[in-house]
Amino acid sequence: MFDIIAVTLEGVGYAMFNMTFIFGVWLVYSINKKLNILDNYRTVSRKPIIFLLSDVILQGVVVGAVTSLTLVIIGIPLYYNELLLMIIPISLALSIYRIRFLCITYSATVLAVISLVFSGQNIFGFQMYTVELHIPSLIILVGLLHLIEGVLVYTSGHIRAVPVLSKKDDKVVMGHILHKNWVIPLGLLVLQIGIMTAGGVEMPDWWPVIKYSGHGEDIIYQLLPVIGMLSYSSIVYNETPKERSRFSGINLIGFGALTVFVGTIAVNSIFLQVIGIATMVLIHEGLYYLEDKRERSKSPIYIVPEQGVRIMQITEGGFAQKVGMRQGDVIERINDVVINDIQHFVELIKARKEAVFIETKSLAGIEKRYIVEDSEDLEHMGIRIIPEKPLIVYPFYQFANQGIFEFLKRD
Repeated sequence: MFDIIAVTLEGVGYAMFNMTFIFGVWLVYSINKKLNILDNYRTVSRKPIIFLLSDVILQGVVVGAVTSLTLVIIGIPLYYNELLLMIIPISLALSIYRIRFLCITYSATVLAVISLVFSGQNIFGFQMYTVELHIPSLIILVGLLHLIEGVLVYTSGHIRAVPVLSKKDDKVVMGHILHKNWVIPLGLLVLQIGIMTAGGVEMPDWWPVIKYSGHGEDIIYQLLPVIGMLSYSSIVYNETPKERSRFSGINLIGFGALTVFVGTIAVNSIFLQVIGIATMVLIHEGLYYLEDKRERSKSPIYIVPEQGVRIMQITEGGFAQKVGMRQGDVIERINDVVINDIQHFVELIKARKEAVFIETKSLAGIEKRYIVEDSEDLEHMGIRIIPEKPLIVYPFYQFANQGIFEFLKRD
């Protein structure tokens, strides 16, 4: 077992030194750099982009290692074909239309369709080229990666959400861009026809789980370094980033489990393989439109109130954070005086007495009352208010409908 793990991780390591992996990391860097530029309103401290990039690489390597070990130890091989090396180039081509198409689901679907179309058929006397790409194992690969992506999105999809201000029905609202990319180095088990010319690793008698027929004894299994990419994109106005990421994470876990199941039962049926590919991409698209419908069916929660001011951000170490104020809370009254707008709020703060009473209402409608006795606490409340007339307005729902070049070049 140790030899199997060592050889598999070696394959993952080779993939990390592939130029495609390096290019993918550069692309993730460019996307996150652009997100930092959009992050005009963050008041909390943030790490340099290199630390964020390190997190993405580390998560990608861990995901790649776990996925590769699962495929190798269980024994789920793919037929070797040079087209496997086209996963990221195809993803990049698709992302020109929509940035969310960076996901491996769509590039795997394109490869599977090519394999179905070019399968050696004789059409009107013309012999089609044969592309031997094992579709069930490709479906299982997509499913496993999305199972892990679902866990990542559920646990960390809301981290570093980018706040943006937009307008809906002539009202200023705040939303959050959630975007995650992972470049996945994989050591995939591939099947080839031939005779082994060098030593290998001895596998158990039951291995592999998926067995192939019609090749006699002249088949060998090798590890092929391949790069995959996962992409999660969403913009949320009507719930908190954490609520959205957990909703998305559960959906992705369910999608991954279903995809693995479909790939497993489709091994010996070309009909089920076609159904599996169609189902895979349709469900993935369906999850996107489910989120979109969920988003548009409710009103934004971070909206400028008719009376009072809404907290946009809480600064680390400030009085607001110490007493437990939260993003989205509305400061309704100061010293029992109803706040009309931001200017009125500032005037009431400046006109403070020895003690100041601040009343707030949370997104859940919970009212709280705070007493500020130290003038320094009032001067360093550590909040940023959603402005009534923001200088920078992000187009409502714009993020979901951009191609990657359009996103990267936007000022």
